[in-house]
Amino acid sequence: KPACKVGPLRCMQSRSEIALVLRRFRREHSRASRGQALVEMAIVLPLLMLLLVLSLDFGRVFFGWVGLHNASRIAANEAARNPKAWDGDADPQDAAGQDRYYELVERDLEALNCTVDADADGDLADDLPQPVYTNRSQTADPYELGDLVQVDLTCDFEFITPLASIFFGNPFTIGAGSHFHV
Repeated sequence: KPACKVGPLRCMQSRSEIALVLRRFRREHSRASRGQALVEMAIVLPLLMLLLVLSLDFGRVFFGWVGLHNASRIAANEAARNPKAWDGDADPQDAAGQDRYYELVERDLEALNCTVDADADGDLADDLPQPVYTNRSQTADPYELGDLVQVDLTCDFEFITPLASIFFGNPFTIGAGSHFHV
């Protein structure tokens, strides 16, 4: 046979010689690696599943944090639009304004994966913090135009993965705050 300069498979005369070499190669390597793929999969699969579940937990926490920020923004906006509801006067409109505030926040928090109802009585009004008004206009009334209202919300988040619970604690408390000008 002439010496081949292009590679051993291209120098062979027939396809049967190539098939014979490939069969021999497969036989030798298949005996040595039988079960290796199964062992590798048994090692890697639990790690991949753990990463998947941890990423789901992270996604749920991030969704809860974004939703909590949205709820605090809506609450601060409503409190800024209706500051007289919180001035302490016994006015029937004040109670309606506060009810609207709690209704908006409760509606926005229903879709989240976190617990806000600390006493589990079904009423969030006693669990949600009231808005805090800051007097920036240097007058006696902190509920005037130009003053600032701050709403801070927190909620407890339950993890799916026990590993995340070990590192971050269960429940994991997330918080958000927003402020608006009256």
